[in-house]
Amino acid sequence: MKRIINFSFLLIFFCCVVNVFAQSDLEIFGFYQMSLSKEVGDYSVIGTLPLALGGTTMKFDGADHLRTNPNVQQLNLMFRKEFSTNVSTFLNFEIINNFSTEKNWGAFNLEEIWLNYEYVSNHSIKGGLLIPKFNNLNEIKNRMPLLPYINRPPIYEPSFRQVLEPSNFLPERAFIQFQGKFYLNEFELNYAAYGGSSDSKYIVNNDADLMGLNGGTDTTDFKLFGGRLGVNYNNLRLGVSTSFDKTNHQVDLQEDVKRVRLGFDVGFSVYGFTLDGEYIKVTLDPKNSTKDLNKVFYYGTLVYDITEKIFVFGTYSYMENKETDFLASGLTGTYYGGGYRALDNLVLKFQYSNATINGDMPIIINPALPPIIGKVDLDFKYYSIAFSVLF
Repeated sequence: MKRIINFSFLLIFFCCVVNVFAQSDLEIFGFYQMSLSKEVGDYSVIGTLPLALGGTTMKFDGADHLRTNPNVQQLNLMFRKEFSTNVSTFLNFEIINNFSTEKNWGAFNLEEIWLNYEYVSNHSIKGGLLIPKFNNLNEIKNRMPLLPYINRPPIYEPSFRQVLEPSNFLPERAFIQFQGKFYLNEFELNYAAYGGSSDSKYIVNNDADLMGLNGGTDTTDFKLFGGRLGVNYNNLRLGVSTSFDKTNHQVDLQEDVKRVRLGFDVGFSVYGFTLDGEYIKVTLDPKNSTKDLNKVFYYGTLVYDITEKIFVFGTYSYMENKETDFLASGLTGTYYGGGYRALDNLVLKFQYSNATINGDMPIIINPALPPIIGKVDLDFKYYSIAFSVLF
């Protein structure tokens, strides 16, 4: 009997799969990137104790790293279907860092699922779970074969999420977005305006026990609002973005702090060179504290296509997060690399990355005493090779 039940389930599954793939208007595609990285680095926090505690210099924290990591860095599986000439739907699943439920590795996320309605030519409305337009890279960061990087600028790198939380700088989720474009001679003017859930810190996870709320429930009445205005002219792209929401500081400040993100992006191509850059300023306005919680991030990338198949690139990035002592002095990143477009849907890449922090960090030894100012010294180097696939 058990075999019959199992065979029945298998037959039903097979029929469903055949039915899905028999629909010629259902597009199934995706991207993935496999990487092999060698990490060499050291980190230390050194400070001098006050005279009352001996006045000696000591190492409060530190570690040396030497490791080689093969990694299924990212996979995005996407589905798209047009119901009519002006109605379509899109679904995007994302898997990162050797995902395994058995081993508790990586993460599996429903990144996007939305319905798009084009109510007028070149003007549409999206509804569902979507990545909002903010600067240029936010929406396209998972199109790895189309990007030169192995590791992207840090706030756009999901595999760094546990260390550098992207939502501190980027609006990651929206549930409705109006977007469109106008043409004026050779200029394209485009816009987007969206609304979304509050910061992820307000959303219940499956382990929480808050009045029986389901995981994924937004516990606030205030939401995210934002948008982007852009202009394209020949090979030039310019854009300005902003978003407004609140971030959760109930634990330390007992308040929900107003947050404003402001972004600028630019892109330009000429004679085989492509320049791409972004700037983000995040301003927080707490009522119960005078501490500076503001943040800054920017990067610039220059790509040169030596041939149609071979390219090289260089990137400089800087992140400063006053809210986190570790990042208050700024994290500087430099990236150099290149690649070979072996096939239309296969890119081989190599990259050298260097991340450094040199600055001060307060260290609390005794709450009754002023903090000690520790010297932070971080220097990490990454040597990586990878292949990106479009399927």
